Amino acid sequence: MKLLIVDDEYHVIKSIKFLLSTFPLHFDQIFSASSVKEAINLIETEQPHILITDISMDELTGIDLMEYLNHIKYSIKIIVISGYNNFDYIRSTLQNGGVDYLLKPIEPDQLLAALKKAIELYQDEESKKMEFQKNFDIITSMSTICRESLIHRMMSQSDSTQYLAELCHIMPELASCQNCLIGYFCPKELHSSYEGHMQEKLQQISERLNSYLETRSVGLSFFTVSNGGELFIFLYNNCSQNRQLLEKKILEIEEQLSLPLTFGLSTLKTFPTQLTDGYQEAVSAFWTQDIMHEHLPVHIFSPKYQAPQFQPKPELERAVFSALLTGNEMVIDQALSRWTNQLFAFSICPLSYLCDFINYYEQLIQSWKRELLSYYKELNLNAKLDPLTSERLLENNCFQIKALNLQIKKDMLKIYDQLTSHTNNPQSDTIYQIAHYLNLNYNRPFDQSTCAKLFYINKDYMCRKFKTTFQTNMVSYLNTLRIQHAKEFLSNPDIKAKDVAFLVGFNDEKYFFRQFRKFTGYTPNEYRKQQLTIS
Repeated sequence: MKLLIVDDEYHVIKSIKFLLSTFPLHFDQIFSASSVKEAINLIETEQPHILITDISMDELTGIDLMEYLNHIKYSIKIIVISGYNNFDYIRSTLQNGGVDYLLKPIEPDQLLAALKKAIELYQDEESKKMEFQKNFDIITSMSTICRESLIHRMMSQSDSTQYLAELCHIMPELASCQNCLIGYFCPKELHSSYEGHMQEKLQQISERLNSYLETRSVGLSFFTVSNGGELFIFLYNNCSQNRQLLEKKILEIEEQLSLPLTFGLSTLKTFPTQLTDGYQEAVSAFWTQDIMHEHLPVHIFSPKYQAPQFQPKPELERAVFSALLTGNEMVIDQALSRWTNQLFAFSICPLSYLCDFINYYEQLIQSWKRELLSYYKELNLNAKLDPLTSERLLENNCFQIKALNLQIKKDMLKIYDQLTSHTNNPQSDTIYQIAHYLNLNYNRPFDQSTCAKLFYINKDYMCRKFKTTFQTNMVSYLNTLRIQHAKEFLSNPDIKAKDVAFLVGFNDEKYFFRQFRKFTGYTPNEYRKQQLTIS
């Protein structure tokens, strides 16, 4: 708390300062002035809270000072001191909001009591101000929340006019509004930059947008935490003109916060009847933005554009899985390129398409892991894979297939490393890799030439090396695997013996029966009866 003493007699100021040093009161700063002009300068620069002033001074008086303070509406608690017991002086003091009128020579007890009263009044007044500001902030916040809620409801519900009267009461400027633009942004599943701090960062963007939009009375921005977080722009004044300025502002915010930003933007809509249409267009524009070409702050809805729908490529996916089992980076690169080049074989890639692929890829990885675990039951595929997000696949804010292939290849090699560490197969020995491949693909068509090409090895050398390593040729090795799995299927009485043949990879039922008798000494049906009798 700050105190100012004003008197044209220095000994009076000195005496008051001495008395203050003996009082059980604390002031952060004590200033003094010998004239009203000097006092006014100090009040403007230091802004004291309590004033002790003489009433009678040369040139300007204490009354002049009090009238000046009232004129500028400066809140300060005033104690007047005077050598005159003058009723007019006392009345002027009271009229100008003075706390007390003390006669010289000043009695210490009277000054202490006056100061205590002044301090109490000041603190009480400040407390009321704080309470008022608090209530005002609450009301303002509620008004803001209410307006945002109403706009959001009008956007997302079919009858956009039912809340109009209530909204116009809060925002009178909308009563004359005819057209509007809607902007939409959603960081869900898109950007790891928002991970863990989504609400905070959406709030930062919204605040910066509002500092631009609201001060110009052209629109507003707000966010919701629903659907993974959504950010909205509602542009309602000079829409076409302000759209270009808005784009510059979005780029500026993007740079300031180092966050990727592209808003979907509706076409010009009639307010309020087409507000819902504007919202739907903005959402559609956001998800259909092209991520293969130049990064733009807004993507405007186009009714003519038909976004491609994601379609899996099972054969190519299987080729990628087969490549994974080789552990060969060149093989994996080639399989990935064939797969992703077909998936993204178009000039424009919408964000929705990429997100659909990312979600599908996560499911595909889990499917591959389950397939591996079904054969290697002791395997624990706990390798932590980096989440595949659009942001990881962007280069200069544009999607790159090579970045996608690189990310997937990293996942493949992590899985392969875990696979080989649990199967005790020498990772460097191609023949063991081939055997591993056969173990996992026993139920699929097999061709030695195709297998040799897959592993970049001469076919004749592969066959000789395989026989030397495993003391049997590749066909016998594969048939052994198939018969082993056939035994498992035959333990289920609901599966017909002839169906078992195809389940384990035999295309010829008779050939299957001959091979089964060769390896077991029984026909499939005889083996089944024997197993059922034992059980």
